[in-house]
Amino acid sequence: MLNLHNEVCAPGPDRKQMRREAFLAHAGAVLVSLGLNRATMDDIAQSAGVSKVILYRFFSSKEKLISTLLETISDRLVSQIESPWRGVGPDIESILDIARQDSNAFILLMKHAPHDPTYGLYPEKVRDASVRRTKLLTRSIWKHLTDPRIRELSCEAVVTFLMDATLRWIERGEPKDDHIFVAWTLDTTNALYSRWESGQVTPPPGPLPLPL
Repeated sequence: MLNLHNEVCAPGPDRKQMRREAFLAHAGAVLVSLGLNRATMDDIAQSAGVSKVILYRFFSSKEKLISTLLETISDRLVSQIESPWRGVGPDIESILDIARQDSNAFILLMKHAPHDPTYGLYPEKVRDASVRRTKLLTRSIWKHLTDPRIRELSCEAVVTFLMDATLRWIERGEPKDDHIFVAWTLDTTNALYSRWESGQVTPPPGPLPLPL
């Protein structure tokens, strides 16, 4: 996290940008802790060690601050999703790296924003880009999925799994163990892809066993 008190020697524009990024970092931590609705500009200013007046010089409102956080992280994710394809494993690693670089913003985007009518468009933008990419990449390998409804559900299921799994790992996993998560995620998606590629999507005969 950037330290607001170690910027006095930085040039004017650079110093302003550093302060802005530091405020966003403090805001992310406060918003994750208190929630989008409960957190106030006073809370964020107190965390950053500045007056609320100074905070308002950078962000005209709490809504503007939150939108900046969510827009920045969502734009980075969409840019990665739409970048040239390098394989499932490298893509998972890249998304996880972006999430690690600003974990609070990622948690806000994937956990808090989807349930908010004002900010839900940001995670939806990421999800839409992911579904579009999945449809494009699986067009030639899921030939047996002839029902367009099943193809749509399959793409959405993969995206939902990857987004939820990454969120939970960011919240629970240690960075030193990220390779374990990447390997598990890759194995899981490969298993799904292989089964759907074979066309084995019909339910087994008889009633499904109930969980104990």
